[in-house]
Amino acid sequence: MLTGNGRRIGGCCSSYRLADCALRQQASDDLEHGRFLPCSRRAIARRKQLDFVLRPNDLRSNGGANDVSINSQGVAVETVIATPTMSRFHAMFSIGGMIGASFGALLAAHEIAPRMHLALASGILLLFSIATAPNLLEGGDRLAKRHSGFKLSRVPTVLVSLTVLGFCMFLSEGAIADWSAVYLKQVLNAGPGLAAAAYAAFSIGMAACRLLGDRLTARMGPVMTVRGSALLAAAGLSLALLAQSPYWALPGFALTGAGFAVIVPIVFGAGGRVPSILSGAGIAMVSGSGYIGFLFGPPIIGFIAQSSSLRLALLVVVALSLLAATLANAVRRPESESA
Repeated sequence: MLTGNGRRIGGCCSSYRLADCALRQQASDDLEHGRFLPCSRRAIARRKQLDFVLRPNDLRSNGGANDVSINSQGVAVETVIATPTMSRFHAMFSIGGMIGASFGALLAAHEIAPRMHLALASGILLLFSIATAPNLLEGGDRLAKRHSGFKLSRVPTVLVSLTVLGFCMFLSEGAIADWSAVYLKQVLNAGPGLAAAAYAAFSIGMAACRLLGDRLTARMGPVMTVRGSALLAAAGLSLALLAQSPYWALPGFALTGAGFAVIVPIVFGAGGRVPSILSGAGIAMVSGSGYIGFLFGPPIIGFIAQSSSLRLALLVVVALSLLAATLANAVRRPESESA
Protein backbone atom coordinates (compact mmCIF):
# COMPACT_ATOMS: atom_id res chain seq x y z
CA MET A 1 0.00 0.00 0.00
CA LEU A 2 2.87 2.38 0.74
CA THR A 3 4.39 1.55 -2.64
CA GLY A 4 1.05 2.28 -4.28
CA ASN A 5 0.89 5.62 -2.54
CA GLY A 6 4.41 6.35 -3.75
CA ARG A 7 3.39 5.57 -7.32
CA ARG A 8 0.38 7.89 -7.03
CA ILE A 9 2.58 10.65 -5.65
CA GLY A 10 5.15 10.18 -8.40
CA GLY A 11 2.48 9.97 -11.07
CA CYS A 12 0.76 13.09 -9.84
CA CYS A 13 4.04 15.03 -9.66
CA SER A 14 5.25 13.86 -13.07
CA SER A 15 1.92 14.60 -14.75
CA TYR A 16 1.99 18.07 -13.23
CA ARG A 17 5.53 18.69 -14.51
CA LEU A 18 4.71 17.48 -18.03
CA ALA A 19 1.59 19.62 -18.28
CA ASP A 20 3.42 22.55 -16.69
CA CYS A 21 6.22 22.36 -19.29
CA ALA A 22 3.69 22.13 -22.12
CA LEU A 23 1.82 25.20 -20.96
CA ARG A 24 5.04 27.15 -20.45
CA GLN A 25 6.13 26.20 -23.98
CA GLN A 26 2.82 27.32 -25.43
CA ALA A 27 3.07 30.72 -23.73
CA SER A 28 6.70 31.04 -24.90
CA ASP A 29 5.73 30.28 -28.52
CA ASP A 30 2.97 32.85 -28.35
CA LEU A 31 5.43 35.49 -27.18
CA GLU A 32 7.98 34.56 -29.84
CA HIS A 33 5.45 34.85 -32.66
CA GLY A 34 3.68 37.90 -31.33
CA ARG A 35 0.50 36.08 -30.39
CA PHE A 36 0.40 36.96 -26.70
CA LEU A 37 -3.33 37.54 -26.52
CA PRO A 38 -6.17 35.09 -25.95
CA CYS A 39 -4.23 31.87 -26.56
CA SER A 40 -1.37 32.58 -24.15
CA ARG A 41 -3.74 33.98 -21.56
CA ARG A 42 -5.71 30.76 -21.76
CA ALA A 43 -2.48 28.80 -21.33
CA ILE A 44 -1.54 30.79 -18.23
CA ALA A 45 -5.07 30.42 -16.85
CA ARG A 46 -4.96 26.67 -17.43
CA ARG A 47 -1.59 26.50 -15.68
CA LYS A 48 -3.00 28.33 -12.66
CA GLN A 49 -5.93 25.93 -12.60
CA LEU A 50 -3.46 23.05 -12.72
CA ASP A 51 -1.59 24.54 -9.76
CA PHE A 52 -4.83 24.84 -7.82
CA VAL A 53 -5.95 21.27 -8.49
CA LEU A 54 -2.79 19.15 -8.54
CA ARG A 55 -0.55 20.70 -5.92
CA PRO A 56 -3.04 20.16 -3.07
CA ASN A 57 -3.39 16.58 -4.32
CA ASP A 58 0.39 16.16 -4.04
CA LEU A 59 0.17 17.33 -0.45
CA ARG A 60 -2.75 15.01 0.34
CA SER A 61 -0.97 12.02 -1.21
CA ASN A 62 2.16 12.70 0.81
CA GLY A 63 0.03 13.21 3.90
CA GLY A 64 -1.73 9.89 3.34
CA ALA A 65 1.56 8.02 2.97
CA ASN A 66 2.92 9.70 6.11
CA ASP A 67 -0.27 8.87 7.98
CA VAL A 68 0.11 5.16 7.25
CA SER A 69 3.82 5.04 8.08
CA ILE A 70 3.49 7.06 11.30
CA ASN A 71 0.63 4.92 12.58
CA SER A 72 2.58 1.77 11.63
CA GLN A 73 5.44 3.06 13.74
CA GLY A 74 3.01 3.73 16.59
CA VAL A 75 1.75 0.13 16.41
CA ALA A 76 5.36 -1.13 16.46
CA VAL A 77 6.15 0.95 19.57
CA GLU A 78 2.97 -0.20 21.28
CA THR A 79 3.81 -3.83 20.52
CA VAL A 80 7.38 -3.56 21.82
CA ILE A 81 6.53 -1.89 25.13
CA ALA A 82 3.29 -3.92 25.55
CA THR A 83 1.40 -0.85 26.76
CA PRO A 84 -1.35 1.16 25.04
CA THR A 85 0.18 4.28 23.47
CA MET A 86 -1.80 5.06 20.30
CA SER A 87 -4.18 7.45 22.02
CA ARG A 88 -1.30 9.59 23.28
CA PHE A 89 0.21 9.67 19.80
CA HIS A 90 -3.08 10.89 18.37
CA ALA A 91 -3.35 13.42 21.20
CA MET A 92 -0.01 14.85 20.10
CA PHE A 93 -1.43 15.06 16.58
CA SER A 94 -4.38 17.10 17.87
CA ILE A 95 -2.17 19.33 20.01
CA GLY A 96 0.30 19.76 17.16
CA GLY A 97 -2.53 20.84 14.89
CA MET A 98 -3.61 23.52 17.35
CA ILE A 99 -0.02 24.75 17.84
CA GLY A 100 0.60 24.74 14.10
CA ALA A 101 -2.58 26.69 13.42
CA SER A 102 -1.64 29.24 16.09
CA PHE A 103 1.89 29.55 14.69
CA GLY A 104 0.49 29.99 11.18
CA ALA A 105 -1.89 32.69 12.39
CA LEU A 106 1.02 34.49 14.06
CA LEU A 107 3.08 34.46 10.86
CA ALA A 108 0.08 35.60 8.82
CA ALA A 109 -0.52 38.48 11.26
CA HIS A 110 3.07 39.62 10.67
CA GLU A 111 2.50 39.37 6.90
CA ILE A 112 5.06 36.61 6.39
CA ALA A 113 4.80 35.31 2.81
CA PRO A 114 3.20 31.85 2.51
CA ARG A 115 6.24 30.63 0.56
CA MET A 116 8.52 31.53 3.48
CA HIS A 117 6.05 30.06 5.97
CA LEU A 118 5.91 26.71 4.15
CA ALA A 119 9.68 26.65 3.66
CA LEU A 120 10.17 27.19 7.41
CA ALA A 121 7.66 24.44 8.28
CA SER A 122 9.33 22.05 5.81
CA GLY A 123 12.76 22.79 7.28
CA ILE A 124 11.58 22.09 10.83
CA LEU A 125 9.91 18.84 9.71
CA LEU A 126 13.06 17.77 7.87
CA LEU A 127 15.24 18.38 10.93
CA PHE A 128 12.89 16.38 13.16
CA SER A 129 12.81 13.55 10.61
CA ILE A 130 16.60 13.36 10.39
CA ALA A 131 16.96 13.45 14.19
CA THR A 132 14.40 10.71 14.86
CA ALA A 133 15.05 8.37 11.91
CA PRO A 134 17.81 6.33 13.63
CA ASN A 135 15.42 5.43 16.47
CA LEU A 136 12.56 4.11 14.32
CA LEU A 137 11.49 0.49 14.68
CA GLU A 138 11.16 -2.01 11.84
CA GLY A 139 7.65 -3.10 12.82
CA GLY A 140 5.84 -5.51 10.52
CA ASP A 141 8.80 -6.24 8.23
CA ARG A 142 9.07 -9.81 9.54
CA LEU A 143 5.80 -10.61 7.79
CA ALA A 144 7.12 -9.52 4.40
CA LYS A 145 9.22 -12.68 4.18
CA ARG A 146 6.16 -14.89 4.57
CA HIS A 147 3.63 -12.97 2.45
CA SER A 148 4.27 -12.01 -1.13
CA GLY A 149 1.36 -9.65 -1.61
CA PHE A 150 -1.96 -8.30 -0.47
CA LYS A 151 -5.13 -9.46 -2.21
CA LEU A 152 -8.62 -8.10 -1.59
CA SER A 153 -10.02 -11.63 -1.86
CA ARG A 154 -8.03 -12.56 1.25
CA VAL A 155 -9.07 -9.66 3.47
CA PRO A 156 -9.88 -11.09 6.92
CA THR A 157 -13.35 -10.47 8.30
CA VAL A 158 -11.93 -8.59 11.27
CA LEU A 159 -10.22 -6.12 8.92
CA VAL A 160 -13.53 -5.54 7.12
CA SER A 161 -15.12 -4.72 10.49
CA LEU A 162 -12.27 -2.34 11.29
CA THR A 163 -12.68 -0.53 7.97
CA VAL A 164 -16.39 -0.10 8.71
CA LEU A 165 -15.48 1.26 12.14
CA GLY A 166 -13.00 3.69 10.58
CA PHE A 167 -15.59 4.79 8.01
CA CYS A 168 -18.20 5.43 10.72
CA MET A 169 -15.86 7.42 12.95
CA PHE A 170 -14.32 9.59 10.24
CA LEU A 171 -17.74 10.29 8.72
CA SER A 172 -19.00 11.30 12.16
CA GLU A 173 -16.01 13.54 12.86
CA GLY A 174 -16.38 15.22 9.46
CA ALA A 175 -20.08 15.78 10.07
CA ILE A 176 -19.43 17.41 13.46
CA ALA A 177 -16.62 19.54 12.03
CA ASP A 178 -18.81 20.93 9.23
CA TRP A 179 -22.26 21.03 10.79
CA SER A 180 -21.98 21.64 14.54
CA ALA A 181 -21.64 25.42 14.19
CA VAL A 182 -24.40 25.49 11.58
CA TYR A 183 -26.65 23.54 13.94
CA LEU A 184 -26.15 26.00 16.78
CA LYS A 185 -26.66 29.01 14.52
CA GLN A 186 -29.61 27.89 12.40
CA VAL A 187 -31.46 25.51 14.73
CA LEU A 188 -30.72 26.97 18.18
CA ASN A 189 -30.35 30.60 16.99
CA ALA A 190 -26.89 31.11 18.49
CA GLY A 191 -24.73 34.06 17.52
CA PRO A 192 -21.67 33.55 15.30
CA GLY A 193 -19.23 33.49 18.24
CA LEU A 194 -21.25 31.02 20.28
CA ALA A 195 -21.91 28.87 17.20
CA ALA A 196 -18.16 28.54 16.58
CA ALA A 197 -17.76 27.30 20.16
CA ALA A 198 -19.55 24.05 19.23
CA TYR A 199 -16.59 22.62 17.34
CA ALA A 200 -14.18 24.11 19.88
CA ALA A 201 -15.97 22.20 22.65
CA PHE A 202 -15.85 19.03 20.54
CA SER A 203 -12.09 19.46 19.90
CA ILE A 204 -11.26 20.19 23.53
CA GLY A 205 -13.17 17.11 24.67
CA MET A 206 -11.36 15.00 22.08
CA ALA A 207 -7.84 16.27 22.85
CA ALA A 208 -8.29 15.97 26.62
CA CYS A 209 -9.61 12.41 26.48
CA ARG A 210 -6.92 11.28 24.07
CA LEU A 211 -4.33 12.19 26.68
CA LEU A 212 -6.14 9.90 29.14
CA GLY A 213 -7.20 7.25 26.62
CA ASP A 214 -4.23 4.91 26.99
CA ARG A 215 -4.71 4.65 30.73
CA LEU A 216 -8.39 3.92 30.18
CA THR A 217 -7.59 1.29 27.55
CA ALA A 218 -5.06 -0.42 29.82
CA ARG A 219 -7.64 -0.64 32.60
CA MET A 220 -10.78 -1.59 30.65
CA GLY A 221 -9.33 -3.27 27.56
CA PRO A 222 -9.77 -2.07 23.96
CA VAL A 223 -13.17 -3.71 23.39
CA MET A 224 -14.88 -2.18 26.41
CA THR A 225 -13.16 1.16 25.78
CA VAL A 226 -14.42 1.38 22.19
CA ARG A 227 -17.91 0.23 23.14
CA GLY A 228 -18.18 2.61 26.08
CA SER A 229 -16.71 5.52 24.08
CA ALA A 230 -19.13 4.99 21.19
CA LEU A 231 -22.08 4.92 23.58
CA LEU A 232 -20.78 8.09 25.28
CA ALA A 233 -20.55 9.81 21.89
CA ALA A 234 -24.11 8.74 21.02
CA ALA A 235 -25.38 10.01 24.38
CA GLY A 236 -23.48 13.30 24.09
CA LEU A 237 -24.75 14.07 20.61
CA SER A 238 -28.27 13.07 21.62
CA LEU A 239 -28.04 15.62 24.42
CA ALA A 240 -26.95 18.29 21.93
CA LEU A 241 -29.78 17.43 19.55
CA LEU A 242 -32.42 17.42 22.28
CA ALA A 243 -31.23 20.72 23.76
CA GLN A 244 -33.39 23.78 23.26
CA SER A 245 -30.58 26.18 24.20
CA PRO A 246 -27.12 26.43 22.63
CA TYR A 247 -25.60 26.57 26.12
CA TRP A 248 -26.97 23.09 26.85
CA ALA A 249 -25.80 21.83 23.46
CA LEU A 250 -22.15 22.73 24.08
CA PRO A 251 -21.61 20.10 26.82
CA GLY A 252 -23.21 17.57 24.48
CA PHE A 253 -20.65 18.32 21.76
CA ALA A 254 -17.84 18.14 24.32
CA LEU A 255 -19.05 14.67 25.39
CA THR A 256 -19.25 13.67 21.73
CA GLY A 257 -15.60 14.65 21.23
CA ALA A 258 -14.65 12.76 24.39
CA GLY A 259 -16.44 9.68 23.07
CA PHE A 260 -14.81 9.82 19.64
CA ALA A 261 -11.36 10.53 21.12
CA VAL A 262 -9.95 7.04 21.64
CA ILE A 263 -11.86 5.04 19.03
CA VAL A 264 -9.79 5.94 15.97
CA PRO A 265 -6.41 5.38 17.71
CA ILE A 266 -7.54 1.97 18.93
CA VAL A 267 -8.97 1.05 15.51
CA PHE A 268 -5.74 2.08 13.77
CA GLY A 269 -3.74 0.03 16.25
CA ALA A 270 -5.97 -2.99 15.70
CA GLY A 271 -5.65 -2.57 11.93
CA GLY A 272 -1.88 -2.80 12.26
CA ARG A 273 -2.10 -6.04 14.25
CA VAL A 274 -4.40 -8.12 12.04
CA PRO A 275 -2.82 -11.59 11.68
CA SER A 276 -1.35 -12.44 8.24
CA ILE A 277 -1.62 -8.80 7.07
CA LEU A 278 1.27 -6.36 6.91
CA SER A 279 0.94 -3.58 9.48
CA GLY A 280 1.07 -0.84 6.85
CA ALA A 281 -1.48 -2.57 4.64
CA GLY A 282 -3.94 -3.01 7.50
CA ILE A 283 -3.64 0.61 8.60
CA ALA A 284 -3.94 1.79 4.99
CA MET A 285 -7.20 -0.13 4.59
CA VAL A 286 -8.64 1.37 7.78
CA SER A 287 -7.46 4.92 7.14
CA GLY A 288 -8.50 4.77 3.48
CA SER A 289 -12.06 3.86 4.36
CA GLY A 290 -11.98 6.53 7.05
CA TYR A 291 -10.97 9.27 4.64
CA ILE A 292 -13.78 8.23 2.30
CA GLY A 293 -16.19 8.71 5.18
CA PHE A 294 -14.62 12.05 6.09
CA LEU A 295 -15.02 13.20 2.48
CA PHE A 296 -18.59 12.07 1.89
CA GLY A 297 -19.99 12.49 5.41
CA PRO A 298 -20.70 16.24 5.39
CA PRO A 299 -22.46 16.21 1.98
CA ILE A 300 -24.58 13.24 3.08
CA ILE A 301 -25.65 15.15 6.19
CA GLY A 302 -26.40 18.16 4.02
CA PHE A 303 -28.61 16.20 1.61
CA ILE A 304 -30.57 14.66 4.48
CA ALA A 305 -30.92 18.05 6.17
CA GLN A 306 -32.25 19.57 2.96
CA SER A 307 -34.99 16.98 2.69
CA SER A 308 -35.88 16.95 6.40
CA SER A 309 -34.01 18.96 9.05
CA LEU A 310 -30.46 19.29 10.34
CA ARG A 311 -31.48 17.88 13.72
CA LEU A 312 -32.76 14.70 12.06
CA ALA A 313 -29.75 14.54 9.74
CA LEU A 314 -27.31 14.56 12.65
CA LEU A 315 -29.13 11.55 14.08
CA VAL A 316 -27.17 9.64 11.42
CA VAL A 317 -24.06 10.27 13.52
CA VAL A 318 -25.85 8.89 16.59
CA ALA A 319 -26.77 5.77 14.60
CA LEU A 320 -23.18 5.35 13.38
CA SER A 321 -21.92 5.62 16.96
CA LEU A 322 -24.30 2.86 18.00
CA LEU A 323 -23.11 0.76 15.05
CA ALA A 324 -19.51 1.31 16.19
CA ALA A 325 -20.46 0.04 19.64
CA THR A 326 -21.77 -3.20 18.11
CA LEU A 327 -18.52 -3.69 16.14
CA ALA A 328 -16.26 -3.16 19.14
CA ASN A 329 -15.18 -6.81 19.23
CA ALA A 330 -13.13 -6.18 16.08
CA VAL A 331 -10.47 -4.35 18.12
CA ARG A 332 -9.80 -7.36 20.36
CA ARG A 333 -6.08 -8.12 20.48
CA PRO A 334 -4.91 -11.36 18.82
CA GLU A 335 -4.55 -14.28 21.22
CA SER A 336 -0.80 -14.59 20.59
CA GLU A 337 -0.24 -10.94 21.47
CA SER A 338 -2.51 -10.81 24.50
CA ALA A 339 -0.86 -13.89 25.89
